[in-house]
Amino acid sequence: MKGCLGCLGLVVVAFCAMMGVALIADIILGTGGALGTNLGLIVFMAIIGTGAGVVAWKNVKHLFTKSAAITPQEEHRVLALAAHNGGRLTVEEVAVHCHMPVDQSRRLLDGLVLNQVADTWISENGNLVYVFRGLLGSDKQSARDPFGMLE
Repeated sequence: MKGCLGCLGLVVVAFCAMMGVALIADIILGTGGALGTNLGLIVFMAIIGTGAGVVAWKNVKHLFTKSAAITPQEEHRVLALAAHNGGRLTVEEVAVHCHMPVDQSRRLLDGLVLNQVADTWISENGNLVYVFRGLLGSDKQSARDPFGMLE
């Protein structure tokens, strides 16, 4: 959706720019309508074009900004913290204990979810908790041979 709004904004900006140039040419060459009408249309196109430019920028700026890559050391610190906390973490815990900004902590934890290293659960209070099933003590204790050959 962001990409569609960004593209639409760019199209509107281009249209407004072309109309503005045409109106200025009409004023200079004297081929257009009344001067006041052309000036009013130029102001209108400038306002609409600026608004569309803001919408376009807000929806496509993520394509031009580099997000900080997650280093293996940061991932290791988060996994060590998860092991220490019984396999459950919140974004705030990672931010505090791993000395990183909240948005970077969230991005790192979400990346671990996408890589199927962790799951997201909701606590009774509505907080998002990242659960590392491989670090839950009960999960390891309940593991069994799927084919029943080694038991």
